[in-house]
Amino acid sequence: MTKPFRRLVAALAACSLAVLGLTSCAPSGPAATPITTQMVGLQMHMWSFDSIAAECPTLKDIGYDWVLVSPPQETIPDSAWWAHYQPVSYKIDSSLGTRSEFENMVSVCKANNVQIMVDVVLNHMTGLQNGTGSAGSEFTKYEFPGLYAPEDFNMCPTGVSQIEDYSNVEEIQQCELLGLSDLNTGKANVRDQLVKFLRDLRGTGVAGFRVDAAKHIKASELKQIVDQLPSDTTFISEVIGDTPPQSEYYEFGHVFSFDWINMVRNIFSSSGLLGGSADQNYFDMLSPSEKTVTLVTNHDTERNGGAISYQFAKNFNLATVFTLAAPHGKPMLYSSYAFSDYDAGPIGSPTGYQPVAQCVNNPSPDYGVYQDGDWICQHRWPANKGMIAFRKAVGDSKFSDIWQEGDAYGFGRGKLGFVVFNSGETDVTATIKTSMPAGTYTDRIGGGSVTVGADGTMTVDVKSWNAVAIDVKSKN
Repeated sequence: MTKPFRRLVAALAACSLAVLGLTSCAPSGPAATPITTQMVGLQMHMWSFDSIAAECPTLKDIGYDWVLVSPPQETIPDSAWWAHYQPVSYKIDSSLGTRSEFENMVSVCKANNVQIMVDVVLNHMTGLQNGTGSAGSEFTKYEFPGLYAPEDFNMCPTGVSQIEDYSNVEEIQQCELLGLSDLNTGKANVRDQLVKFLRDLRGTGVAGFRVDAAKHIKASELKQIVDQLPSDTTFISEVIGDTPPQSEYYEFGHVFSFDWINMVRNIFSSSGLLGGSADQNYFDMLSPSEKTVTLVTNHDTERNGGAISYQFAKNFNLATVFTLAAPHGKPMLYSSYAFSDYDAGPIGSPTGYQPVAQCVNNPSPDYGVYQDGDWICQHRWPANKGMIAFRKAVGDSKFSDIWQEGDAYGFGRGKLGFVVFNSGETDVTATIKTSMPAGTYTDRIGGGSVTVGADGTMTVDVKSWNAVAIDVKSKN
């Protein structure tokens, strides 16, 4: 099916009942559930709308609560992943799918108790001088018919063509990021267009948004946009570094913890670094737990060397287990495709739309060598399901009973759970004092049996680069 014909079919399917007066082309926005520390999210980078819809029953079974979708709006006509971060209009039509497919994804996932969050680009439009977008919209760099005129963009006040000094807040927030046309969000008409876009997405049933490049928008101006959305809308701002400070964005939502990315990269980048690296005092120095979304990697950091990536599978897996086990933040895991070219998007199809993603056989850290374009499906790795259940079982309980021996390290979550990591190259057998009630438990990761004695001690066998986790709900 060609792209124009597919759009026509999608439009007719969405609006045929409206012609009869039985329904509306614009669905109303249902209430959303704000994210909590027990909820686990998943960034499905560059997964098509149909692919996510097909995967949502599996996501429900594993225990995920919400999914972050790549920017859905019309983009520049380029196969690179970053093309989706260069809007040319706010039509929901790109290589990820049509508006009808987007709405179906939201509906299917909602039926499986999985909320949809959307990655939105509010700071800028494209950096191309002119062209035609993926859905047919014509544009120039500073003119987007029906949306923005040249006077709606910032002119850099520091005399440079784009941001050069990342310690200068004025330059960060009023100059072009990598040559992308910088929207003047200080203007009411610009904010009105952005609010209209977000309200449209909320109207389809999405629960909230990741705000790309949020640090490049003044917090006061972003708040004016947020305040015009329903109060149950989740906002997670991308604010990298200390300028401007993340705290400016706490008032109206969450922030991603890039400190967390750095921490788990340092802890799990090689053997024997885990012990003593993390306790409650350390976490208390990070951004506030209730305002923080923790993550091992994202679409940027897996490419720029700033995080552990799938290429280091055992490290990535253990870092994910740690992120789910630790009493800090609201975790978002990551799932994407294999690549050797920094710019490469997923393998497309002749229609211009991506085919439905197919996971590699038996996704796990032990899979082996990937070919470019393989869907790695880290979200299906076996440890995740058990550790999501662990996180929900231990709730907001704090660190306790920290233990270390050689390359092995463990901690309790009060009387509700205990986890042991082995970041060394040899297997470990250890006897550990815990606060867990006596009894026999099933290991959430490997499925084996763990016995806790009357005095709280347990003996565990932990394989190299692996972990063992028990909690009160895994007690037999």
